[in-house]
Amino acid sequence: MGASLYNQEGPVIVTWGGFKQLVLETKVDLLTMVQVFDADGFEIESKTMVKRKDVDGDIIFFIHPPRIGFYKLLVYGIPRPSEKGKWRLPLIASFLIESKLSRSDGEPPKEPEADTKKKIRLKPRAR
Repeated sequence: MGASLYNQEGPVIVTWGGFKQLVLETKVDLLTMVQVFDADGFEIESKTMVKRKDVDGDIIFFIHPPRIGFYKLLVYGIPRPSEKGKWRLPLIASFLIESKLSRSDGEPPKEPEADTKKKIRLKPRAR
């Protein structure tokens, strides 16, 4: 198909801090789709967890698991057809995502901002 993984070896993706990039090097323009399932087998809306960006012929998937746990990522794709229509995309890769630290766990607690008080002088407007 003309695609290979750049920064991932093997089927297990481990995220620390709730973020991981998966780079797919492509030789041809690919039509892709992803599906995400949680540990219980329920499908998760992939738009909230996986974002896609095309950069210099590569496809970068930004993975943001919503919480600690295990997820299954399925990637489907074919070379982009020249004709419009509905296409059945074959499975090209599957991954187990292990989220060890979620976004909210990795961020330090926000400290309340100090209230800065300024003295201002109001001048009445002339009528």
